[in-house]
Amino acid sequence: MNTFDKMREEFFINWVTVIIGWNNYFHQPPLISFDEIKEFAFKRLESLDCSPFEEETIIKLLSLNETDRETISVLLNSLIPQSNATTSIEERKWRVIRLDEMLNSIPVNPIDGLIALTDFWASYDYPSDSPHIVQGKDNEISPVDYYKESFFQKMLLAHRKWICKEKQEIHNINCCTLCPCPESLPGAKTTELKPENGRL
Repeated sequence: MNTFDKMREEFFINWVTVIIGWNNYFHQPPLISFDEIKEFAFKRLESLDCSPFEEETIIKLLSLNETDRETISVLLNSLIPQSNATTSIEERKWRVIRLDEMLNSIPVNPIDGLIALTDFWASYDYPSDSPHIVQGKDNEISPVDYYKESFFQKMLLAHRKWICKEKQEIHNINCCTLCPCPESLPGAKTTELKPENGRL
């Protein structure tokens, strides 16, 4: 099962989820292939809530080749308003799925394992909600203590707990988004997503 399959198994997927996976955000390689985009597009065509604009755009999308990355990105961006989704939440979905995947194949050696965790969070510019502790970053933990097996296991446990909490929070937010109620969280407006450095 690849990353997008795990994403679909865990969360509700929309066009914002797709374009974040397609474009190179947070210095990551694409997390979704054009074949997977087409598969999602076909399912949207069969959906009862597929609007005429979405249907027309999907037909254009399906006529393209994977090498037409710029045109694909333009069409995907035009579908963002159809999703009623919040960009930051969709980014969190990809982040937690990627972290879950990484932990399932993380090196068992404490040094290599902790370096892998640090590299993962470095790719997201060390967000404030990260459960990871980087040696020497806002702490005085010595390298000797940091790379002990006991500290590595402590970090693995912290990350597993964080994954469970993060998934639950995302599910709760999605539930309120899909079933609006007076107590639901206000959704942020979505904007066109542009890859870094102008690359598509």
